[in-house]
Order: sequence, then C-alpha cells, then structure tokens
Amino acid sequence: MNRMKEAAAELESYLGNDSHGLKLLERLVREANDIRKAFVSSQDALSRREEQWKSLLAQRTQLKHKEEELTEELRKANERIRQLGVMVADKQKEVNELEAVLDPPIPVSSEHRLSNRARFKSLFKALRKQMPIPPEPSIRARKHSQYYFELTDLVTDYKQEQYTLIGMFVVVCCVMRFPVAFVMEEELDAFGAKEWEGGESGKFLRWIKTNWIKTNSVWQEMIAEKYFRHLNHKTEIARPSE
Repeated sequence: MNRMKEAAAELESYLGNDSHGLKLLERLVREANDIRKAFVSSQDALSRREEQWKSLLAQRTQLKHKEEELTEELRKANERIRQLGVMVADKQKEVNELEAVLDPPIPVSSEHRLSNRARFKSLFKALRKQMPIPPEPSIRARKHSQYYFELTDLVTDYKQEQYTLIGMFVVVCCVMRFPVAFVMEEELDAFGAKEWEGGESGKFLRWIKTNWIKTNSVWQEMIAEKYFRHLNHKTEIARPSE
C-alpha cells in the first residue's frame, strides 16, 4: 500500500498542472483503495471460514471418538446380556433338576387321576384358607342334588386369582359328591345377541356348537331362544348352522 502511495505521488508530480490527468489519477487511486478494502474483507471472511472449518473438523473428530466409545459399550453390554442369558439358562436347568428330585412326577393312570389323597387334602386345605366359609347357594336342584351359586359371589372381576379360587371350589365340591353350578342374574348387554354377526356371543356359540348344540336338540332350542328372543322378526328366527 505504501508503494502505491509513493507511485501515485510521483505520478501526480509528473502530471503537474494537467487537470485531466490528475482527475484520472484520483479515480485510479479510489478504485485501488476500494479493491484493497474488498481484498481485506475477503481475507477476513476466509479466515473466519477457516476457523469454522477447523472447529467443525474438531467436533467431527470428537463425535467419531464418542461413537467408537458407545459402540464399544454396546458391544460389552450385548456380551454381558449373552453371558447372563447363559447363566439364567444354566440356573433354570439346575432348578428343574432340583425340582425333579424334590418333587418327582407321580405317574397316575387315567382311571385314577383324582385319587391322590395327599394332593386332594392339600387342595382342600388351600381352599379353606382362602374361603373359610363357602358362599350360600341360591338354588338347590333336586336332580343330582346340584347346588347353584351366583357367579358374582366368587368372581367380582376378571382376575386370575379369582379364576383359580372358583376352580378349586368346583373340584373340591365335585370330588366330595356335591356338584355345583353357577348362574348370573345380571345381564350384560355387551355380550348379548346383538353381537351374533361376529361378537362374543357368536364366537361362544360357534365354540360350543360341536358338543352342545349339534348333538342335543333340547340345547339347540334353548340356546336359540335365549340368544334370539329379543328379535321381533316376522319370519322364523334363524338358528346357528350345524
């Protein structure tokens, strides 16, 4: 820049009183100064971009290292999971072997499946513990001395422990020659005949059809009446196909 100023001063001295030449010189100096400023600005912008590029490269390197660390941690975690899976399988095998020794399976012929007195006593004891006093039957049928109970006296919600309890109750009563059955006075519209075309009622009827409806005409009439009595068709009520 200093050399440019010196050259411009020498040229100005040389031109002397040449006004046109001096004007051209002044214009040339302005253009050169503008070019210099633009160059300096470009250099600054280039420097900033180089710094940004260096920063991005540094971040990329850090992220690469972090990715490698996480990949290694994931590999170790998967290996640990595999080892634990092997350990669990081994322990389960030991448990199965110990159970087989402590409580070996007792072969029972098909003719005497419920003749194991020890197991019945254990079942009855467990039932009395959960049900000190059995519910009061709502109906007693004279035929077969069968006792009917309200289902809601034993099952108040769809829970596994209640299913287990009612199953224990049925088995004990039947083995002791007191057959039981269950009724539910409360009707659930959600499971009514309105769902015959594919709902729960339809699924249930198809489920029992083979051994209940098809082989017993009385059951067929009763079920048809129960599930279709609310319909007021003028034509004959269609029954489930056999």
